[in-house]
Amino acid sequence: FGSMYVNGQEIETNSADIYIEDEAADESDLRVGMMVHVEHDGNGNAYRIHHDDDLEGIVMTNNIAAGQTTGAMDIMGQTITVNEDTIFESYVAGITDAGLVVAGNIVEVSGHSTGTGTITATRMEVKATDLASYLASHPEGIELKGVVANHVAATSTFSIGSMDIDYSGATLDDLPNGIDNGIYVEVKSTDGMNGAGALIASRVEREDDGYIGHHGDEDDEHEIHGMVMEVTADT
Repeated sequence: FGSMYVNGQEIETNSADIYIEDEAADESDLRVGMMVHVEHDGNGNAYRIHHDDDLEGIVMTNNIAAGQTTGAMDIMGQTITVNEDTIFESYVAGITDAGLVVAGNIVEVSGHSTGTGTITATRMEVKATDLASYLASHPEGIELKGVVANHVAATSTFSIGSMDIDYSGATLDDLPNGIDNGIYVEVKSTDGMNGAGALIASRVEREDDGYIGHHGDEDDEHEIHGMVMEVTADT
């Protein structure tokens, strides 16, 4: 389709390599509301576009009333804020707005994430009614990205937001120094929750070199657009 708009700027996409979750994709896989990283020539001609969601997981609670389109829900220990700008799409019959999402549904979220338990959703997709039906077509499992906190090496546990993670049986990928607090990671799970309510990790992988946010090389030129997530001082 040739171009797209990101933060109000038209981006030419004809010559761009497109990746979704590090897998090669094409323009038809891009959707309104996706958060993307665009590398371009300074004149809006993109040569690489990359999209990663922040979360694809199990809904714990939904505080949005049926028929309403704004509010908050808990998805695997992350507080997801849905506002009037959030793009909503559902692949499950009967779920036509965010207020109809119920506990146990599998939902994918892209948005502004702190990495520590809160995400303002720019796009939300209902993928499946439950984990079993989701795994039938997505054997790689559900996933959660965030910053490691409350790490206890002796029990092979840590948390992202309010979700405890049990990585005792997980494969660790691109973590040369192991897991430690403050590292930005992606957690994959094919087993869901254990009896204690912790997410059973099948893989834990370092994400974006272990730091949330954008990183570049010396002398790179960048423009940053985004939502103010926190004000720490009057200045």
